[in-house]
Amino acid sequence: MVRVVVALTGFFVFGCVGEASVTYKGTVTRSPVKSGYTFDDEPNPTGLEPIAGAAISLCACESPSSHDATSNNNGRWGPIDSIFGGFIGVDTPIRVKVHAKGFEDLVYKTTYESTSDPTNGDEFLNVRLKALAD
Repeated sequence: MVRVVVALTGFFVFGCVGEASVTYKGTVTRSPVKSGYTFDDEPNPTGLEPIAGAAISLCACESPSSHDATSNNNGRWGPIDSIFGGFIGVDTPIRVKVHAKGFEDLVYKTTYESTSDPTNGDEFLNVRLKALAD
């Protein structure tokens, strides 16, 4: 009986804890219409005007810290990644916040365990921001 309890305890301690990661890269551009995002095979496929100096923050929201990037002169940023622990039956919210002075903020949110969005950095997270004065 003691061996069974020890074995089950080991299963719950080691079997329920895991590790996962997400990686994002992309572009930030000026939108003529409204803020939004798409996942694409290439950066800025619509050829919109790039926004340099945008602040991008990635957070696996159970983590105490974020991972940050800044868009370059072509509006490109990343890759940035976050590694986080997980438990069976517990959802991990993922948030990518994009901020550029003079533009609306955009926050992309998903739940790691149930998303069909790419989280491995293979596709570009192309963000379009609408100017506040527009």
